[in-house]
Amino acid sequence: ILSSSPSITDEDLIRVLESKAGIKAQAVASRPRLSQRVSHAVIQHGDDKTVASLAANDSALISTEDAARMVKMAERSDLIREAALRRQDMPQDLAVELIEQHVDHIDLKLRSETHHHAQIARDTGDRTKARWSQEDWSPDAMKAYVQTLSATRQLTDAVIARAAGQGDWRFVQLSLAMLTRISSTKVGLMILDPGRFALKILLERSGLSDAARELILVSADAFRDLERSGRSLSRQQFQRLMAERIASHPTADRHEAVWMDWLDDGLGPRSV
Repeated sequence: ILSSSPSITDEDLIRVLESKAGIKAQAVASRPRLSQRVSHAVIQHGDDKTVASLAANDSALISTEDAARMVKMAERSDLIREAALRRQDMPQDLAVELIEQHVDHIDLKLRSETHHHAQIARDTGDRTKARWSQEDWSPDAMKAYVQTLSATRQLTDAVIARAAGQGDWRFVQLSLAMLTRISSTKVGLMILDPGRFALKILLERSGLSDAARELILVSADAFRDLERSGRSLSRQQFQRLMAERIASHPTADRHEAVWMDWLDDGLGPRSV
């Protein structure tokens, strides 16, 4: 009844939450289309499991202020952090904060097990940031995400190169526009220029490393080929195509180790 009955009012639900009855509160938090008032009460009165249930409920309306409170609670709760990281409407600046919490958690957890804990944590953070953006994000949401990464100095070579390697060209385009202070529209035209000359100049101006610039050039070639062919590929399929391109690239010997790390799945053809 608590999880789905349409006859229960917001006042009824808030009274249940104020009673702090764990299982009942979780049922309330998972209800479809929760109002901001009820979501606020969930965060105010609920335990970690209840708030995690709310975070996982994409149909619940959550104010920016309450989303920030949720992120603060995630500092001490893996359940809340993991659910909040998957939330579709999490504000971009708070999403980046959640990812950094995730990185710190991995670093702390691995510290007693390996001397490479910091590197593993950083790689995980870069991978998450590169994969965080979604295809259905609006242009404003994508721009806000890139701006947040830039403002916090997290728009790194690794993040941009990983995004290029998985075919997320909206992210790459906005990132290069941010780094070069050239309009996103003009950057898009330079990326699609089949002659490579415009993109090379753009990448030189971006300040990215040689390895990142080369990977973006190879990725742009693959992207243009796919545009001409009309094929529709998933990120995983595009990444496999990228791996095949890189395996035969003239500079593969020089950059292979870094590129393998950025592409995650390694180099060479793979069986389906």
